[in-house]
Amino acid sequence: MKILLIGEYSNLHNSLKKGLLNLGHEVILLGSGDGFKKYDVDILIKSTIFENKYLKIIAKIIDKVFKFSLNELEIYFKSKKIIKKLADFDIVQLINERPFNTSANLEISLLKHVFKNNKKVFLLACGVDHKSISYAYDKKFKYSILTPYFENNSLKKEYRHILKYLDSDHSKLSNYIAQNIQGIISSDLDYHIPYVNSKKYLGLIPNPIDIDTLNEDGKSFNQKIVILHAINSKNKLKKGNKFFKKSLSIIE
Repeated sequence: MKILLIGEYSNLHNSLKKGLLNLGHEVILLGSGDGFKKYDVDILIKSTIFENKYLKIIAKIIDKVFKFSLNELEIYFKSKKIIKKLADFDIVQLINERPFNTSANLEISLLKHVFKNNKKVFLLACGVDHKSISYAYDKKFKYSILTPYFENNSLKKEYRHILKYLDSDHSKLSNYIAQNIQGIISSDLDYHIPYVNSKKYLGLIPNPIDIDTLNEDGKSFNQKIVILHAINSKNKLKKGNKFFKKSLSIIE
């Protein structure tokens, strides 16, 4: 089959692509490389405004004053130019509801071309989206990505990029995608639970793992274990960084 994967988070689509290629499928991965992680993609679409220090300053001012992102606009025009040419794939999978990483309204504009040119499009429930954040915000989980915010409302600024998924634009985006996709697949329990009663939900498929990258030789290991705790400063609150630190202090 001819398969198009749009977007990338934590190397998920890269690992999936490798497995699909090994099975004989033709696969194209389009995305930004997931920011600073710089994962491999076949078609790279990213903003370059922040690479120029003067444009970066201007973009930040415009974003703060007018709540308008030049980065997202740049990605939109680059994506639109390319996505019109990507047609007649047997399967298209979106990494989540914002696979191009633009605003909700711009995503709808881009996805119209995806749905128009490809008959079978599937949504991967991976990363935050309107449904999962709404579920967490309604406190249907005992604890969730929003727990630190519930415990301390002064963190609202740190959570602004999460709470925006509750607004009407993201609700509209979520409904638009739900109307046009063939099905929804979750990548883990955090997303399975909010989607489990959704009409087009197909079930949970765990994140693919590229076992060829594992170097386990079966021998016993008696040396000192070194654990790298990589901290993403922008997401440390939401990712539960304090629990990792506590765990590490116990096993040191």
